[in-house]
Amino acid sequence: MRRLIKIFTFTLVAAFVAMPSSAATVIAAESTHDGKADIAIVFIHGLEGSAAESFENEDGVSWMDLLRADTRKLIETRKYSRSTADADIYLVDYSDVFTNASISVSIDEISRQVADALRSSPAFYEHKHVWIVAHSMGGLVAKKVLTIWEAADYDNLLSRIVGVSLIGVPSNGSPLADIADEIGDSNYGGFLIGWLGYNARNISDLRTSGSTNTYLSDLESSWANFMDRRSNTTGKFPRVHCSYETDAEFAVNRGWWRRDIRVEIVPKIYTLTSCDGEAKPINKTHSMLPKPIGVPDPSHELLILNMQDTFRVLQEEGQVFEELQTPGFLFREITRLIDGKSEFRDGAGYPAVYEDFEVDGGNLNQLRSLKLKDRTYKGAAWSDVFEEISELNPCVVVGVDEPKRKTVRVGLGEVESCKLNSDDHSVLVCDLQECP
Repeated sequence: MRRLIKIFTFTLVAAFVAMPSSAATVIAAESTHDGKADIAIVFIHGLEGSAAESFENEDGVSWMDLLRADTRKLIETRKYSRSTADADIYLVDYSDVFTNASISVSIDEISRQVADALRSSPAFYEHKHVWIVAHSMGGLVAKKVLTIWEAADYDNLLSRIVGVSLIGVPSNGSPLADIADEIGDSNYGGFLIGWLGYNARNISDLRTSGSTNTYLSDLESSWANFMDRRSNTTGKFPRVHCSYETDAEFAVNRGWWRRDIRVEIVPKIYTLTSCDGEAKPINKTHSMLPKPIGVPDPSHELLILNMQDTFRVLQEEGQVFEELQTPGFLFREITRLIDGKSEFRDGAGYPAVYEDFEVDGGNLNQLRSLKLKDRTYKGAAWSDVFEEISELNPCVVVGVDEPKRKTVRVGLGEVESCKLNSDDHSVLVCDLQECP
């Protein structure tokens, strides 16, 4: 159902002369979480689409409805668990481009508006983990947004993106766009343009990269560099998952004596791009890829599987305190995180650390001398790491506010003292068995 009416709408009015009345908008779908979830899922529609219709099937059931009803676990720790039913959902809309004949705008210009609209929306400043689902041309927009943010040093925005699902994305163009662009004045070309949408600049941008179109080849080069730098500097996130259609959208009848021509909108070869692992086939037509018919549905099942796999990796490699902790380690790390929250900000002005840390002032001196158990502590976020520390070091008392898990409170219970040498130097431990 069309529950796009919560009515947080964040609009960036276009600053381009060519499109005075256009805007990119981020809509917060109706939610029972009231913006308090720690996970956000952002949908970006494709060519001739809209936030209201692109992700809704013929029965009026949207992909968002299915996600709200799916309780399969994405994250599960000793303290808490999360599913897509616990997430807030946002939808990007730039459908003015397709409904207003006076607007002439390129994919690059759409992407820059979407980048600014997302940057100012709660999707990125109210949530700890963000997942982007992008269909068709929306995937080109998503890729451009991430490369724009990287160039602008919007590190904390990028660090919140756990994963990206690129579904039927014409990374190397679409043969239909070549035909429409070449024979636009003919009856067949007119049919294609009407079907694809009448923004001529979009169609030109979607020509295959083997044509005279350089936009897609330039974007692919930027995207490959983004993925390489991600692997070299920021670990494995965001994880990028790609998929493509296998069913023809329509067939052209060539008469009883000839075989019909089956037409896929974006054949597999044109979806090839830098992803994590191989692109996965989905047995659906291009237009039906973002319209799951229920559970199970191949598009929905693949999204849940990808999210589960990615969050599993995030719990192992997201945030880590290495083993062999020295006395005062916890105090120094808390100080570093508090400084990162208050002093260090990225190019968008966002703090380097998402969580807020509160420490009982009466525990500061003891924290300076506390030695933790020697091991590696890890989790999907710092709040998870601190909960694991508390689990294995019972004298460390940790409280995390639910459901956003944004505020982490740290205190100390009963500790033991270990004398290190004859000079009366000592450290504090939770258990005397941990004395060095």
